[in-house]
Amino acid sequence: MSCLRLFIIDFRRLAIVGWVAILSACGGSLSGEGTTDEENTALRVIVGNDLTVAELSEITITSFVNGDNEPYTYLWQVQPAQYADTISRDDAAELTFTAPDVTVTESVTLFLAVTDAVGNVATASKKITVEPISSPPIVALTQAQTGQKKFSVESGIGFSLSANWIDAEDQTAVSVARLRLEQISGSPIDNVPAGGIRRDFIASNLTPTVTELIANNEFINLSTQTVTLRFTLEVTDTSTITVTDQVEVDILPAVVSLPNVSAGSDIVTYEGQTVTLNGTANTSNLQWRQAAGTVPVAIINNTSPVARFTAPAVSEDTQFQFTLRATNSNGFRDDTVGVLVRPISTFDGFNDTGINTCASATSNLTPLPSPPATPSCASLSYPGQDAEVGRDPTSLSQSIAKRGSGELGFDFTKLDANGDEINNGTHTCIRDNVTELIWEVKTTTGYRSYNSTFSWRNTDTATSGNSEGLANGGSCTTEVGVLTSCDTEAYVTAINTVGLCGANDWRLPTMQELTSIFNFGRLGDRFARDVDGSELWPEHASDSVLYWTSQPSAFGIGTTDTAPNAWMIDSVTGNDFARLKSTPGRIILVRGAPESAE
Repeated sequence: MSCLRLFIIDFRRLAIVGWVAILSACGGSLSGEGTTDEENTALRVIVGNDLTVAELSEITITSFVNGDNEPYTYLWQVQPAQYADTISRDDAAELTFTAPDVTVTESVTLFLAVTDAVGNVATASKKITVEPISSPPIVALTQAQTGQKKFSVESGIGFSLSANWIDAEDQTAVSVARLRLEQISGSPIDNVPAGGIRRDFIASNLTPTVTELIANNEFINLSTQTVTLRFTLEVTDTSTITVTDQVEVDILPAVVSLPNVSAGSDIVTYEGQTVTLNGTANTSNLQWRQAAGTVPVAIINNTSPVARFTAPAVSEDTQFQFTLRATNSNGFRDDTVGVLVRPISTFDGFNDTGINTCASATSNLTPLPSPPATPSCASLSYPGQDAEVGRDPTSLSQSIAKRGSGELGFDFTKLDANGDEINNGTHTCIRDNVTELIWEVKTTTGYRSYNSTFSWRNTDTATSGNSEGLANGGSCTTEVGVLTSCDTEAYVTAINTVGLCGANDWRLPTMQELTSIFNFGRLGDRFARDVDGSELWPEHASDSVLYWTSQPSAFGIGTTDTAPNAWMIDSVTGNDFARLKSTPGRIILVRGAPESAE
């Protein structure tokens, strides 16, 4: 039985398209023994059996040709084409094959076409399977500061380790990377994990280099003998090859160690606020002292771990340093904390109004053109309007930098009960980052409730307009030992006594200060809001009760040296009113250098 087989051969140096008729039994393959031209059935080519080799290995491949019409022309070809450079030459009976560098098993096929002197062609192929050589991962664990593999620390003193690893195959993927910890000598100490694994770097999504911090007081040796800990970095690659590296740490006995002490984290605060120094130590013999700063401060409880002082008045950002010294029978150790004190600047009134719409002949609510167009009301024939100038139009183009957040040009930062900045949770105070004034935020219940009212009172004749006002003329929630009278002076005293937001220089605002946090483009509630529209002073606005300011008023009284009234502000309209000091009104306190009330 005969069959007709079609071969199309298209090589780089030989292009033969033809019919090759083989009068033989159907079957055969393009393997070790090749096919021939029917005119010369004696032409044969053999390249040997298929092979499996390791990556980067070299082998010699020799072809054998049997025919009657020499000389022969050889042409080798490689598939896939990306491995064309794995053969040393493509035009000889013998060549060298260099297995490619692979990360997974790959197949490479060599094709050979031999042409004799009269044009007959015989072909053969050889499949070579290339397998990767699994190399172990590269692993290193050392002390972070010195690179040491074995070192000693005093009892309770923290240190850090540097963990590095890399997969030798592709430099990235490993299946396991974890830090083990075991105690190999001495009396048992706390904080050695029962399962032996201190940290799983892969589970924690950590990649090298990782610095493992051992905190102060984490390993305390209360015995009289040295305790030795062994940290082991264990890494397993995707080929299940595991490599480890180790560090040994001697923990000296506490009886021969200097005390362990921490002065806490650096602090940023504002003038007038109470600053808390939070230190820790493993001894009770402590001493806080001021180490740097242009103004001396008085430290309260300076022999306790937790001490306090009042941030002094400063005209610019001023750095202070405080050192906590801990002493035991072996000597002393110091640790220092930095405190940056910032000024609360004199009120400059540079907040914008919040109005960002233009007025035309028929409407006050025409929006400004959207960026990138220039904010302008000129197209309405009324140029030079409020909406065109100030921080508000600048904020619309997002070209204004803010330290916090707020709608339009307003920029506020929320503060907690200690006066520290927060991003989440309930805020107690708000700092206006434009004016640097800090504002009280009312509560819904208790003596600081937003709906309490107070009569105006000021017993300082220099600032009261020769009329101190009325004591206890409002309706408020009192609290024994804190607030017992519903008037403005009593409330200011109460807030300064409790140290709201860590400060004791709270006061009533002036008219200009209070209206500086109003958005006059908002209807029904003038208090400015956050960038997302949420209330910063929730429920503070009221259409029936006005807010007191610090300024007395003789408006409408005539010629007199006595001011029986004081100025009030409507938080819904923003209008001001001169009212008798006996009038019940709401109050919201502020701190910071006051602007002139003249």
